Amino acid sequence: MPSGQARAHRPFRILGILFAAFAIASAAAAQTTSQIPLQFDFLTPGARSMAMGGAFVGAADDTTAAFTNPAGLGFLSRRQISGEVRFRQFTTPFLAGGRISGLVTGRGLDVIPTPIYLTDEDTSVSPAFFSFMLPLQRGVLTVYAHDMVRIENTFLSSGVFERFTFGGVTDDNGRETPVGGTRRVNVAVGGATFAHTFLDDRVALGAGISVGHLNLDASFTRFGFESLFGPVRTDVKIATATQESGDFSAGWNAGILVKAPKRVKIGATFRKNPGFHFTQEDRVFDANEDLVREGRFKVPDVFGTGAEWQIGESLRVLADYDFVRYSQLKRDYIDFQAISSGRQAQIELNDGHEWHTGVEYSLNRMDHAPLLFRGGLWRDPDHAPRYVSTPQHDELDVLLGATLPGGSDLMHYTFGGGVAFLNGVEMDAALDHSERTTYVTFSVVVTLR
Repeated sequence: MPSGQARAHRPFRILGILFAAFAIASAAAAQTTSQIPLQFDFLTPGARSMAMGGAFVGAADDTTAAFTNPAGLGFLSRRQISGEVRFRQFTTPFLAGGRISGLVTGRGLDVIPTPIYLTDEDTSVSPAFFSFMLPLQRGVLTVYAHDMVRIENTFLSSGVFERFTFGGVTDDNGRETPVGGTRRVNVAVGGATFAHTFLDDRVALGAGISVGHLNLDASFTRFGFESLFGPVRTDVKIATATQESGDFSAGWNAGILVKAPKRVKIGATFRKNPGFHFTQEDRVFDANEDLVREGRFKVPDVFGTGAEWQIGESLRVLADYDFVRYSQLKRDYIDFQAISSGRQAQIELNDGHEWHTGVEYSLNRMDHAPLLFRGGLWRDPDHAPRYVSTPQHDELDVLLGATLPGGSDLMHYTFGGGVAFLNGVEMDAALDHSERTTYVTFSVVVTLR
């Protein structure tokens, strides 16, 4: 048996915590997948919105509003079809090795005096949004499909070295058992919205229902090692943790959009996102333990408000505020992963207060398709799970503090453009970039006569 397995005083208590460190991402962000449970950036669909810093609640003037603010559809009078393809790239930091306490011994892998954080890079290209809008006699009906989350990560931690006390003896020859695994998550929603105008077409209300599907397949394993300071033995499995789901669940959204004086529009929206059932199974082979839990994976709800100011015929300025309830992910999803440590109450997950702003300039050319130029930025505040030490600040506090150090605010910078052809076709492209994430999207909106 590898000597790493002989250290039985802490064989499995942080399997879930290291799983959480990687599964708990940024957005999201701020927001990357090692800091919150998933990459929930909640970027609004469509290249027009992305290029303007995601500020679209107060504009909501194409079919992507079915997801962002369905009220805006009430002001549209022609049939529209839209589609989007999106490229996603984000990095995932995780605790990979090194030493978190004590002095390095200089033996084997124990030569780095500080924690080592590596990153996993996940990239994907996929359809992101599709919608069809149909004006009716008493309102506007829209159906849509949206790919909210698509993540695939792989990582391996060699096991950090540490100072520990066992049997009344304290020394620096401690090492956590290595852990590695994969995670695949996809959240997709499809829905229908209805919008109608009131008060001489100055106020529009909209609401809709949706059905979401969670595809969750995560598998993480604790491994042995050849010797206390030796390499990882991936052929020796000590314990595993898996999460699985293929559940469907319903949600809804609603919004309002008001045409105010001086060419200003003001809007507000609320999106009640679905909650899914998932199964987590923890197994410890040497102890012959097998524990299965059923939990709820809650996609955070979002409240947003925004405004649009049209300046002249060519320029408009937009600003949004979004409140994202990331803390809803802690119950079950995060707590299940941390329950073996007994310290799940020490993990904090803050809600997100996001500010978005953007501009659009239209260059109108006689008898030619207008050219559209857009730019923006948005602030993604730190909403990473952070471990808060107990008053004792013991060895486990040190370990979990290094595993879940929290994140930092991120600024996203956006720009893009488009062409609005005279035949009712608009083609747009956009880029959203931050220190840890990059999104590139291309969308088409077709207005049918």
